[in-house]
Amino acid sequence: MTKTHLPVQVSIIVPVYNAGKYLESCLNSLQSQTLKEIEILCINDGSADNSETILDIYSRNDSRIKVITTANRGPAAARNTGLDNASGAYIMFCDADDSYCPSMCEEMLAVLGDKNVDIVMCDTNLYNRQGKITHNAYYFPFQSGRHTLKQDMKAGLNVYLWNKIFRKSKIDLFGIRFPEGHKSDDNLFVYQYVACSESVYFLNQRLYNHFDRENSIMDLYHSAGIKFQDILDKMDIMEIFYVFLKRNALFGSNKEMFSQLFWNELFYAWINVPNQWAENFLSRCSEVLARIDDKSWRTEDIKNFLYEKIENHNFFEASQALDMLVVQNKRTRRRYVVQEEIFPAFLKNDIPVVFNFDDAYCKYFSVVLQSILAYADKAENYDLIVLNDDISLKNQEKLLVQIAPYPNVSLRFYNMEAYKEKYQIGKWFIKPHMKPAVYYRLFIAEVCKNFDRVVYLDSDLILNTDIAKLYALSLHGKSCAAVRDTFVSHLSPGNELCFPGFCSYARNILKISDLSSYFNSGVMLLDIKKMRKGQFLEIFLETAKKNHNFFHDQNVLNSAFYNDVFLLENCWNTQINSGSVLDLLQIKKLSDIKIIHFCSKNKPWKDSRGMFAYLWWQHALGSPFYDEIVTEKISEEVNRKLALQIQFFKFPKSILFYRKYKLRYWRTKILSFLFWGPKHLKYQQKMMLLKKELKEAKAFFKGREACI
Repeated sequence: MTKTHLPVQVSIIVPVYNAGKYLESCLNSLQSQTLKEIEILCINDGSADNSETILDIYSRNDSRIKVITTANRGPAAARNTGLDNASGAYIMFCDADDSYCPSMCEEMLAVLGDKNVDIVMCDTNLYNRQGKITHNAYYFPFQSGRHTLKQDMKAGLNVYLWNKIFRKSKIDLFGIRFPEGHKSDDNLFVYQYVACSESVYFLNQRLYNHFDRENSIMDLYHSAGIKFQDILDKMDIMEIFYVFLKRNALFGSNKEMFSQLFWNELFYAWINVPNQWAENFLSRCSEVLARIDDKSWRTEDIKNFLYEKIENHNFFEASQALDMLVVQNKRTRRRYVVQEEIFPAFLKNDIPVVFNFDDAYCKYFSVVLQSILAYADKAENYDLIVLNDDISLKNQEKLLVQIAPYPNVSLRFYNMEAYKEKYQIGKWFIKPHMKPAVYYRLFIAEVCKNFDRVVYLDSDLILNTDIAKLYALSLHGKSCAAVRDTFVSHLSPGNELCFPGFCSYARNILKISDLSSYFNSGVMLLDIKKMRKGQFLEIFLETAKKNHNFFHDQNVLNSAFYNDVFLLENCWNTQINSGSVLDLLQIKKLSDIKIIHFCSKNKPWKDSRGMFAYLWWQHALGSPFYDEIVTEKISEEVNRKLALQIQFFKFPKSILFYRKYKLRYWRTKILSFLFWGPKHLKYQQKMMLLKKELKEAKAFFKGREACI
């Protein structure tokens, strides 16, 4: 057992929450410090894994390791507990999944004393997820050596706790603590400490080892794990900082620092605020600005003008100005980062219907939407959710205007960019004409986890009945209800129609031995609770990674729901393909059809003469995109005819002498049979050239007929 009776010089505070996977490595590095006069305060913040067991073993073998176990209250409360129990003259911090280099404490303490500074900051070894050291200038942005803390340097100092050493006397004198219940607690601690400090030493040595871990705070920031409340927290932190400065008579000497920090927090928070929450964010900014009664820090005309717009609730002008500044700084708004959990939009009779499309498909979705509105029952509430990653504000606004007259219809847009990045969807099997967005419906049970069941619909269909009737159907104990795919469900090893090889692929890769229940994924009724209980997301992900041919998400869904799908009557997904015999066999009279699904490449907006296309165009008349749809169709038709006319005038020479070329072709063909050796080869080559010329001529004649 390691014991020391020397006075503690440095107290190292380590918040621990479910860190068992990395905790031993962290504690080993702290135990191995060349400076022995340390104490290691491990605050077990209600861990549910083996962290407590590890801490118990280490504390019994080393008296310098002191464990304090509390209920889970977050890292801010854990660090405050550490400060309250620290006996060292100096404070350092370490994250439980990181580590110290052996001489870190000794070298940091030596510089603090020798250079007589308030704070020392060292450089960092940054390890990526592959275990390789990378570099980030933000971790050490200043020139090495001793510096007087000027206002711009105070505002520009990074806010990491673990690469710094602090004087406990200063912390206690000014009552510096971490704000509990706030995500940016480390920011505020550093702001407060730096505001009452005069000097800093930047030690150009990499003494701290920081690891990029999955589900870390920074990882959450870049993968949509940060909640909207956490962004609002940035403004709350600035208000708390203002109160701290005023209470300690430090505001006058730190106005410039406060001004820069407030702008930085506002600007970078704005980048992470989704458009649908912009007004909420600016409203919170307005409240904070109103409570900061001392206006003397607002010296820059442009920024002050913006602050006044926010204070006066001119949020549209303020958001436009902020967006312009974002562009000028060559940044982009990350709309997908902050999203609230989706709950039913209505308290009663909520019918959730999920869609999945990109910005280019908005105009076609609006026709689907119009058909839903046409058959909607006033006694029901329709909760429409769109999974997407690129729908523009302009198109969102047009669609929201479309439903505005209907108080029983809600339309929400859920950005899936975070899922796309996290699961690397772009690396899954995708045909050239498709986008990764086709896979977003695999995450419906995750996104809509607060619903019991949902309806999923493609955007190339129209309703011929109230969608509430589909929602009310029984799934008969299955996870999914859907309609057979017209073509695939009829495939057999001896009759594979237009998908040769699919039967063996389905059997070997998708583990589907009987294709008779293979369903079309364009219309589905999903039991969300059963899917989550069965952990279908894991099954989807595993199958999506091995699926590499024929169909995208439809293959994945059929593989996962094999023997767990209830087959609906085909009236709920009447599939219009290319006028095949199979089409005709499953088509019912219009009064018996509930949903018309235009599966063919010849969509009704491209071919208005197709089966039931006239119904699609009837609904299109009520769409706010109608002019755009018509213009697009006319433009495509004009371009097609123009291309044919251009082709007509660029005719090959063989057209003028078609009969002559044909006679030459037969002559050379006969001669090639009469001669051997070099002459045979000569006539064969000449015959092939003439054949090519005649083929071009035939293609021209065919194109001319189509043009006429």
